[in-house]
Amino acid sequence: MNAIVYALWLIKEIFVAGISLALAAFKPDNEYNPVIIRYPLRVTSAWEIFWFTSSITATPGTLSMGLRHPATPGEPNILLVQAVFGS
Repeated sequence: MNAIVYALWLIKEIFVAGISLALAAFKPDNEYNPVIIRYPLRVTSAWEIFWFTSSITATPGTLSMGLRHPATPGEPNILLVQAVFGS
C-alpha cells in the first residue's frame, strides 16, 4: 500500500515540478537559484538509497549528484542533491 501511495505522490511531484520548471524557463527574469544540498539519509539499504536517489533525479529541476559515506561510524550517509530552485 505504501508503495502505491508513494508512486502516486511521485508522479504528481514530477508533473508539478515539470510545469514549474517550464513556466520559469519562459520568464525573462526566471527564479533559478541553483544550490547543492547536503542531505543526511535515514534510509540505509542499497535498495532504499537507489529508489530515493532515483526519485530525486526523476523529478525535473533536481539531480542526485553523489553519496558520501560517513567519516565516523554511526553517522548517516550524506546525499548531495542539486536543486535548480534553491530558494
